[in-house]
Amino acid sequence: MAVLVLFSNSLVDILINSSSQIEYKWPLIIILCLSIAISLVAVKKIPYIIYYHSVSFSLINHLFQNLKKCYTLKQSLKTLNTDFPYAYSKNIHLKKQPNIVFIFLESYGSFVFSDPNYGVDFKQKMEEVYKSLNQNEFQIVSSLSESPVASGGSWLSHSSVLFGVKVSDIAAHEVIFNQTEYVSKIASIPKYLSTQGYKTTLATTISYNKSDVNWEKVKNVYPFEDLMLYHDFNYTGKSVPIFSDRYTIPDEYTLNYAYQAALNKSPFFLSVNTTNSHYNYISPIKPIKHWKDYNSIDFSLTDGLKKNSLKNFFTAINYQIDYIHDFLLNNKLDDTITVLIGDHQPPFITPENIDKSTPIHIISKNNDFINAFKEFKFTEGLVPGQKFQKHESFFSKFIYALINAYGEDKNLELPIFEDGIKLY
Repeated sequence: MAVLVLFSNSLVDILINSSSQIEYKWPLIIILCLSIAISLVAVKKIPYIIYYHSVSFSLINHLFQNLKKCYTLKQSLKTLNTDFPYAYSKNIHLKKQPNIVFIFLESYGSFVFSDPNYGVDFKQKMEEVYKSLNQNEFQIVSSLSESPVASGGSWLSHSSVLFGVKVSDIAAHEVIFNQTEYVSKIASIPKYLSTQGYKTTLATTISYNKSDVNWEKVKNVYPFEDLMLYHDFNYTGKSVPIFSDRYTIPDEYTLNYAYQAALNKSPFFLSVNTTNSHYNYISPIKPIKHWKDYNSIDFSLTDGLKKNSLKNFFTAINYQIDYIHDFLLNNKLDDTITVLIGDHQPPFITPENIDKSTPIHIISKNNDFINAFKEFKFTEGLVPGQKFQKHESFFSKFIYALINAYGEDKNLELPIFEDGIKLY
Protein backbone atom coordinates (compact mmCIF):
# COMPACT_ATOMS: atom_id res chain seq x y z
CA MET A 1 0.00 0.00 0.00
CA ALA A 2 2.81 2.44 0.88
CA VAL A 3 4.46 1.79 -2.50
CA LEU A 4 1.14 2.38 -4.25
CA VAL A 5 0.66 5.66 -2.41
CA LEU A 6 4.14 6.87 -3.27
CA PHE A 7 3.68 5.87 -6.92
CA SER A 8 0.31 7.60 -7.07
CA ASN A 9 1.68 10.81 -5.66
CA SER A 10 4.74 10.79 -7.90
CA LEU A 11 2.32 10.81 -10.84
CA VAL A 12 0.44 13.66 -9.20
CA ASP A 13 3.66 15.62 -8.81
CA ILE A 14 4.50 15.13 -12.48
CA LEU A 15 1.03 16.15 -13.63
CA ILE A 16 0.92 19.21 -11.40
CA ASN A 17 4.23 20.39 -12.82
CA SER A 18 3.15 19.79 -16.39
CA SER A 19 -0.57 20.61 -16.18
CA SER A 20 -0.15 23.86 -18.06
CA GLN A 21 1.28 21.85 -20.96
CA ILE A 22 -1.59 19.33 -21.10
CA GLU A 23 -4.17 20.06 -23.77
CA TYR A 24 -6.79 17.75 -22.24
CA LYS A 25 -7.14 18.00 -18.46
CA TRP A 26 -8.99 14.71 -17.87
CA PRO A 27 -5.81 12.67 -17.13
CA LEU A 28 -4.97 15.11 -14.36
CA ILE A 29 -8.48 14.90 -12.92
CA ILE A 30 -8.47 11.08 -12.97
CA ILE A 31 -5.08 10.86 -11.25
CA LEU A 32 -6.10 13.40 -8.61
CA CYS A 33 -9.31 11.53 -7.87
CA LEU A 34 -7.43 8.22 -7.74
CA SER A 35 -4.86 9.73 -5.42
CA ILE A 36 -7.55 11.04 -3.07
CA ALA A 37 -9.23 7.62 -3.01
CA ILE A 38 -5.95 5.89 -2.20
CA SER A 39 -5.28 8.50 0.47
CA LEU A 40 -8.58 7.79 2.21
CA VAL A 41 -7.86 4.06 2.29
CA ALA A 42 -4.28 4.68 3.38
CA VAL A 43 -5.38 6.57 6.49
CA LYS A 44 -6.43 3.22 7.99
CA LYS A 45 -3.60 1.12 6.58
CA ILE A 46 -0.36 3.14 6.94
CA PRO A 47 1.36 4.46 10.09
CA TYR A 48 0.69 8.15 10.55
CA ILE A 49 4.22 9.43 9.98
CA ILE A 50 4.56 7.60 6.64
CA TYR A 51 1.09 8.70 5.57
CA TYR A 52 1.80 12.32 6.42
CA HIS A 53 4.93 12.51 4.36
CA SER A 54 3.88 10.39 1.39
CA VAL A 55 0.27 11.54 0.93
CA SER A 56 -0.98 14.64 2.67
CA PHE A 57 2.27 16.55 2.71
CA SER A 58 3.32 15.62 -0.82
CA LEU A 59 0.02 16.40 -2.54
CA ILE A 60 -1.36 19.29 -0.52
CA ASN A 61 1.96 21.00 0.05
CA HIS A 62 2.89 20.66 -3.62
CA LEU A 63 -0.40 22.22 -4.71
CA PHE A 64 -0.04 24.99 -2.15
CA GLN A 65 3.55 25.80 -3.14
CA ASN A 66 2.69 25.93 -6.84
CA LEU A 67 -0.31 28.20 -6.23
CA LYS A 68 1.83 30.41 -4.00
CA LYS A 69 4.56 30.59 -6.66
CA CYS A 70 2.07 31.53 -9.39
CA TYR A 71 0.54 34.26 -7.24
CA THR A 72 3.94 35.68 -6.24
CA LEU A 73 5.14 35.61 -9.84
CA LYS A 74 2.07 37.44 -11.13
CA GLN A 75 2.43 40.10 -8.43
CA SER A 76 6.13 40.48 -9.29
CA LEU A 77 5.35 41.00 -12.96
CA LYS A 78 2.82 43.71 -12.08
CA THR A 79 5.30 45.45 -9.80
CA LEU A 80 8.12 45.26 -12.33
CA ASN A 81 6.09 47.28 -14.82
CA THR A 82 6.48 50.33 -12.61
CA ASP A 83 9.67 49.56 -10.67
CA PHE A 84 11.91 47.37 -12.79
CA PRO A 85 15.57 47.29 -11.68
CA TYR A 86 16.71 47.35 -15.32
CA ALA A 87 14.69 50.50 -16.04
CA TYR A 88 17.97 52.44 -15.92
CA SER A 89 18.67 51.14 -19.42
CA LYS A 90 16.04 53.53 -20.80
CA ASN A 91 18.30 56.46 -19.96
CA ILE A 92 21.56 55.24 -21.49
CA HIS A 93 22.34 55.62 -25.15
CA LEU A 94 24.81 54.28 -27.66
CA LYS A 95 26.92 56.66 -29.72
CA LYS A 96 27.68 53.88 -32.19
CA GLN A 97 25.68 50.71 -32.95
CA PRO A 98 27.68 47.59 -33.80
CA ASN A 99 25.76 44.69 -35.32
CA ILE A 100 25.12 41.96 -32.73
CA VAL A 101 24.68 38.22 -33.23
CA PHE A 102 23.67 35.88 -30.40
CA ILE A 103 23.98 32.15 -31.09
CA PHE A 104 22.30 29.93 -28.50
CA LEU A 105 24.10 26.60 -28.83
CA GLU A 106 21.82 23.67 -28.11
CA SER A 107 23.09 21.24 -25.42
CA TYR A 108 26.45 23.03 -25.20
CA GLY A 109 27.48 22.42 -21.60
CA SER A 110 30.76 22.32 -19.71
CA PHE A 111 30.63 18.54 -20.21
CA VAL A 112 32.32 19.12 -23.58
CA PHE A 113 35.55 19.86 -21.73
CA SER A 114 35.27 17.29 -18.92
CA ASP A 115 34.20 14.13 -20.76
CA PRO A 116 37.01 11.56 -20.35
CA ASN A 117 36.58 10.21 -23.89
CA TYR A 118 36.36 13.36 -26.00
CA GLY A 119 37.02 16.31 -23.68
CA VAL A 120 40.78 16.58 -24.24
CA ASP A 121 40.41 16.58 -28.03
CA PHE A 122 37.63 19.15 -27.87
CA LYS A 123 39.73 21.45 -25.67
CA GLN A 124 42.59 21.17 -28.16
CA LYS A 125 40.21 21.98 -31.01
CA MET A 126 38.96 25.12 -29.23
CA GLU A 127 42.54 26.26 -28.68
CA GLU A 128 43.25 25.83 -32.39
CA VAL A 129 40.08 27.71 -33.40
CA TYR A 130 40.99 30.53 -31.02
CA LYS A 131 44.47 30.77 -32.54
CA SER A 132 42.97 30.96 -36.04
CA LEU A 133 40.47 33.66 -35.11
CA ASN A 134 43.00 35.64 -33.11
CA GLN A 135 45.31 35.71 -36.14
CA ASN A 136 42.40 37.35 -37.96
CA GLU A 137 42.15 40.11 -35.32
CA PHE A 138 39.27 38.63 -33.36
CA GLN A 139 39.49 39.00 -29.61
CA ILE A 140 37.70 36.37 -27.54
CA VAL A 141 36.96 35.92 -23.85
CA SER A 142 35.04 33.07 -22.27
CA SER A 143 33.54 31.97 -18.98
CA LEU A 144 31.39 29.24 -17.53
CA SER A 145 27.88 30.34 -16.63
CA GLU A 146 25.32 28.58 -14.49
CA SER A 147 22.24 27.76 -16.54
CA PRO A 148 18.86 27.75 -14.78
CA VAL A 149 18.22 24.23 -16.11
CA ALA A 150 20.24 21.02 -16.10
CA SER A 151 19.71 19.25 -19.43
CA GLY A 152 16.55 20.44 -21.14
CA GLY A 153 14.16 23.37 -21.38
CA SER A 154 16.25 25.59 -23.64
CA TRP A 155 13.65 28.36 -23.64
CA LEU A 156 14.11 28.79 -19.87
CA SER A 157 17.80 29.41 -20.44
CA HIS A 158 17.13 31.84 -23.29
CA SER A 159 14.60 33.75 -21.15
CA SER A 160 17.06 34.06 -18.28
CA VAL A 161 19.69 35.59 -20.57
CA LEU A 162 17.42 37.93 -22.49
CA PHE A 163 15.46 39.26 -19.49
CA GLY A 164 18.09 39.06 -16.77
CA VAL A 165 15.85 36.97 -14.53
CA LYS A 166 16.19 33.38 -13.39
CA VAL A 167 13.47 31.28 -15.01
CA SER A 168 14.16 27.78 -13.72
CA ASP A 169 10.99 25.75 -14.28
CA ILE A 170 8.28 25.27 -16.87
CA ALA A 171 5.45 26.32 -14.55
CA ALA A 172 7.09 29.71 -13.95
CA HIS A 173 7.76 30.17 -17.67
CA GLU A 174 4.12 29.40 -18.49
CA VAL A 175 2.90 32.02 -16.01
CA ILE A 176 5.30 34.55 -17.53
CA PHE A 177 4.34 33.51 -21.05
CA ASN A 178 0.65 34.07 -20.33
CA GLN A 179 1.09 37.47 -18.68
CA THR A 180 1.95 39.22 -21.92
CA GLU A 181 0.33 42.51 -20.85
CA TYR A 182 3.05 42.78 -18.19
CA VAL A 183 6.00 40.98 -19.75
CA SER A 184 5.84 42.89 -23.03
CA LYS A 185 6.52 46.13 -21.15
CA ILE A 186 9.54 45.17 -19.06
CA ALA A 187 13.15 45.56 -20.14
CA SER A 188 15.01 42.91 -22.12
CA ILE A 189 18.04 42.87 -24.36
CA PRO A 190 16.03 43.01 -27.63
CA LYS A 191 13.75 45.72 -26.23
CA TYR A 192 16.70 47.86 -25.13
CA LEU A 193 18.42 47.46 -28.50
CA SER A 194 15.20 48.44 -30.27
CA THR A 195 15.31 51.78 -28.44
CA GLN A 196 18.81 52.28 -29.84
CA GLY A 197 17.70 51.93 -33.45
CA TYR A 198 18.33 48.21 -33.90
CA LYS A 199 16.23 45.92 -36.07
CA THR A 200 15.79 42.78 -33.98
CA THR A 201 15.26 39.26 -35.36
CA LEU A 202 14.82 35.85 -33.74
CA ALA A 203 15.62 32.86 -35.97
CA THR A 204 14.35 29.43 -34.99
CA THR A 205 13.90 26.59 -37.47
CA ILE A 206 11.99 23.67 -35.94
CA SER A 207 9.26 22.79 -38.44
CA TYR A 208 6.25 24.06 -36.56
CA ASN A 209 3.42 25.24 -38.73
CA LYS A 210 2.46 28.83 -38.03
CA SER A 211 -0.88 27.55 -36.72
CA ASP A 212 0.83 25.23 -34.18
CA VAL A 213 2.07 28.07 -31.99
CA ASN A 214 0.65 31.45 -31.03
CA TRP A 215 3.52 33.38 -32.59
CA GLU A 216 1.96 36.74 -31.80
CA LYS A 217 2.17 35.84 -28.12
CA VAL A 218 5.76 34.70 -28.62
CA LYS A 219 6.60 38.12 -30.08
CA ASN A 220 5.00 39.81 -27.07
CA VAL A 221 7.05 37.78 -24.61
CA TYR A 222 10.24 37.78 -26.68
CA PRO A 223 10.02 41.27 -28.16
CA PHE A 224 11.83 40.78 -31.43
CA GLU A 225 10.62 42.82 -34.36
CA ASP A 226 10.83 39.87 -36.74
CA LEU A 227 10.56 36.11 -36.32
CA MET A 228 12.26 33.91 -38.91
CA LEU A 229 10.67 30.47 -38.85
CA TYR A 230 11.27 27.28 -40.82
CA HIS A 231 9.27 28.34 -43.87
CA ASP A 232 10.99 31.73 -44.06
CA PHE A 233 14.37 30.26 -45.03
CA ASN A 234 13.52 29.13 -48.59
CA TYR A 235 15.10 25.81 -47.74
CA THR A 236 14.49 23.00 -50.24
CA GLY A 237 17.22 20.58 -49.24
CA LYS A 238 17.43 17.48 -47.09
CA SER A 239 15.53 17.75 -43.81
CA VAL A 240 17.25 17.04 -40.51
CA PRO A 241 15.08 15.13 -37.98
CA ILE A 242 14.99 16.60 -34.49
CA PHE A 243 12.23 14.98 -32.39
CA SER A 244 8.89 13.25 -32.87
CA ASP A 245 7.67 14.15 -36.36
CA ARG A 246 9.50 17.47 -36.40
CA TYR A 247 12.51 18.30 -38.49
CA THR A 248 14.82 21.25 -38.96
CA ILE A 249 17.46 22.86 -41.21
CA PRO A 250 21.26 22.51 -41.09
CA ASP A 251 22.38 25.16 -38.62
CA GLU A 252 25.13 26.36 -40.95
CA TYR A 253 22.48 27.28 -43.50
CA THR A 254 20.28 28.89 -40.83
CA LEU A 255 23.00 31.17 -39.46
CA ASN A 256 24.28 32.31 -42.85
CA TYR A 257 20.84 32.84 -44.36
CA ALA A 258 19.60 34.81 -41.34
CA TYR A 259 22.78 36.88 -41.26
CA GLN A 260 22.54 37.75 -44.96
CA ALA A 261 18.91 38.79 -44.47
CA ALA A 262 19.83 40.92 -41.46
CA LEU A 263 22.53 42.82 -43.34
CA ASN A 264 19.82 44.79 -45.09
CA LYS A 265 18.59 46.08 -41.72
CA SER A 266 21.74 47.41 -40.03
CA PRO A 267 22.20 48.04 -37.23
CA PHE A 268 20.73 44.66 -36.33
CA PHE A 269 20.44 42.28 -33.42
CA LEU A 270 20.11 38.69 -34.64
CA SER A 271 19.46 35.86 -32.18
CA VAL A 272 19.77 32.34 -33.61
CA ASN A 273 18.58 29.19 -31.82
CA THR A 274 20.60 26.24 -33.09
CA THR A 275 18.96 22.82 -33.32
CA ASN A 276 21.34 20.20 -34.77
CA SER A 277 22.93 19.35 -31.41
CA HIS A 278 19.51 18.66 -29.87
CA TYR A 279 18.97 15.13 -28.55
CA ASN A 280 18.95 12.58 -30.42
CA TYR A 281 22.00 14.41 -31.80
CA ILE A 282 21.10 13.99 -35.46
CA SER A 283 23.42 16.44 -37.16
CA PRO A 284 25.37 17.07 -40.33
CA ILE A 285 28.83 15.56 -39.96
CA LYS A 286 30.77 18.61 -41.10
CA PRO A 287 30.24 22.00 -42.78
CA ILE A 288 30.15 22.31 -46.55
CA LYS A 289 32.10 24.70 -48.78
CA HIS A 290 29.15 26.85 -49.83
CA TRP A 291 26.25 26.97 -47.37
CA LYS A 292 23.66 27.62 -50.09
CA ASP A 293 24.47 24.20 -51.56
CA TYR A 294 22.54 22.51 -48.73
CA ASN A 295 19.53 23.12 -50.99
CA SER A 296 20.89 20.94 -53.77
CA ILE A 297 23.38 18.38 -52.47
CA ASP A 298 23.11 15.31 -50.29
CA PHE A 299 25.03 15.39 -47.02
CA SER A 300 25.75 12.88 -44.28
CA LEU A 301 24.02 12.86 -40.89
CA THR A 302 24.84 11.14 -37.62
CA ASP A 303 22.75 8.01 -37.10
CA GLY A 304 20.81 9.28 -34.04
CA LEU A 305 21.03 5.88 -32.34
CA LYS A 306 20.85 5.91 -28.55
CA LYS A 307 23.85 3.56 -28.23
CA ASN A 308 25.95 6.12 -30.15
CA SER A 309 24.68 9.19 -28.29
CA LEU A 310 28.05 10.26 -26.90
CA LYS A 311 29.83 9.97 -30.24
CA ASN A 312 26.95 11.64 -32.08
CA PHE A 313 26.82 14.51 -29.61
CA PHE A 314 30.50 15.33 -30.04
CA THR A 315 30.13 15.10 -33.81
CA ALA A 316 27.22 17.52 -33.57
CA ILE A 317 28.98 20.01 -31.28
CA ASN A 318 32.15 19.89 -33.41
CA TYR A 319 29.99 20.69 -36.41
CA GLN A 320 28.64 23.72 -34.54
CA ILE A 321 32.10 25.04 -33.75
CA ASP A 322 33.40 24.36 -37.27
CA TYR A 323 30.66 26.19 -39.17
CA ILE A 324 30.73 29.14 -36.72
CA HIS A 325 34.49 29.31 -37.24
CA ASP A 326 33.91 29.42 -41.00
CA PHE A 327 31.15 32.00 -40.59
CA LEU A 328 33.43 34.34 -38.62
CA LEU A 329 36.25 34.05 -41.17
CA ASN A 330 34.09 34.31 -44.29
CA ASN A 331 32.12 37.43 -43.39
CA LYS A 332 33.20 41.02 -42.85
CA LEU A 333 32.68 41.30 -39.09
CA ASP A 334 34.98 44.20 -38.23
CA ASP A 335 32.22 45.95 -36.31
CA THR A 336 30.11 43.02 -35.15
CA ILE A 337 29.71 41.46 -31.72
CA THR A 338 29.16 37.69 -31.69
CA VAL A 339 28.10 35.89 -28.50
CA LEU A 340 27.95 32.09 -28.21
CA ILE A 341 25.82 30.87 -25.30
CA GLY A 342 25.31 27.28 -24.18
CA ASP A 343 21.75 26.65 -23.02
CA HIS A 344 22.23 23.52 -20.86
CA GLN A 345 24.21 20.30 -20.46
CA PRO A 346 23.60 17.58 -23.09
CA PRO A 347 20.79 15.25 -21.96
CA PHE A 348 21.18 11.50 -21.36
CA ILE A 349 24.98 11.53 -21.58
CA THR A 350 25.92 14.01 -18.84
CA PRO A 351 26.96 12.46 -15.49
CA GLU A 352 24.47 12.97 -12.66
CA ASN A 353 27.02 14.70 -10.44
CA ILE A 354 27.93 17.43 -12.93
CA ASP A 355 26.84 21.04 -12.38
CA LYS A 356 24.65 23.16 -14.67
CA SER A 357 27.44 25.30 -16.12
CA THR A 358 27.68 26.10 -19.81
CA PRO A 359 30.29 28.06 -21.79
CA ILE A 360 29.75 31.63 -22.91
CA HIS A 361 32.11 33.09 -25.54
CA ILE A 362 32.33 36.80 -26.38
CA ILE A 363 33.84 37.50 -29.82
CA SER A 364 34.65 41.00 -31.08
CA LYS A 365 37.37 43.14 -32.62
CA ASN A 366 36.62 45.97 -30.17
CA ASN A 367 39.20 46.04 -27.39
CA ASP A 368 37.06 48.09 -24.98
CA PHE A 369 34.13 45.72 -25.32
CA ILE A 370 36.27 42.66 -24.61
CA ASN A 371 38.05 44.32 -21.69
CA ALA A 372 34.73 45.09 -20.03
CA PHE A 373 34.05 41.35 -19.73
CA LYS A 374 37.51 40.78 -18.29
CA GLU A 375 36.34 42.86 -15.32
CA PHE A 376 33.91 40.00 -14.63
CA LYS A 377 36.70 37.41 -14.74
CA PHE A 378 36.11 36.24 -18.29
CA THR A 379 39.40 34.80 -19.55
CA GLU A 380 41.06 35.03 -22.96
CA GLY A 381 40.42 32.23 -25.41
CA LEU A 382 37.69 29.70 -26.15
CA VAL A 383 38.47 27.45 -23.18
CA PRO A 384 36.68 29.01 -20.19
CA GLY A 385 38.30 29.31 -16.77
CA GLN A 386 36.59 28.22 -13.58
CA LYS A 387 35.01 31.57 -12.71
CA PHE A 388 31.25 31.08 -12.80
CA GLN A 389 28.76 33.60 -14.12
CA LYS A 390 24.99 33.13 -14.05
CA HIS A 391 22.81 33.30 -17.12
CA GLU A 392 20.55 35.82 -15.39
CA SER A 393 23.52 38.16 -14.77
CA PHE A 394 24.29 38.48 -18.48
CA PHE A 395 21.78 41.28 -19.16
CA SER A 396 23.46 43.81 -16.86
CA LYS A 397 27.00 42.78 -17.89
CA PHE A 398 26.19 42.98 -21.59
CA ILE A 399 24.69 46.48 -21.24
CA TYR A 400 27.71 47.52 -19.17
CA ALA A 401 30.12 46.30 -21.87
CA LEU A 402 28.12 47.99 -24.67
CA ILE A 403 28.20 51.35 -22.89
CA ASN A 404 31.86 50.90 -22.02
CA ALA A 405 32.74 50.47 -25.70
CA TYR A 406 30.04 52.32 -27.61
CA GLY A 407 28.13 54.55 -25.17
CA GLU A 408 27.63 58.31 -25.36
CA ASP A 409 28.89 58.53 -21.78
CA LYS A 410 31.44 55.80 -21.13
CA ASN A 411 31.96 56.90 -17.53
CA LEU A 412 28.46 56.00 -16.35
CA GLU A 413 28.35 53.90 -13.21
CA LEU A 414 25.99 51.08 -14.05
CA PRO A 415 24.66 48.42 -11.65
CA ILE A 416 25.63 44.78 -12.08
CA PHE A 417 23.09 42.17 -10.97
CA GLU A 418 25.10 39.01 -10.31
CA ASP A 419 21.94 37.09 -9.39
CA GLY A 420 19.67 38.75 -11.92
CA ILE A 421 16.20 39.74 -10.75
CA LYS A 422 14.20 37.45 -8.49
CA LEU A 423 10.60 36.98 -9.58
CA TYR A 424 9.48 34.39 -7.00
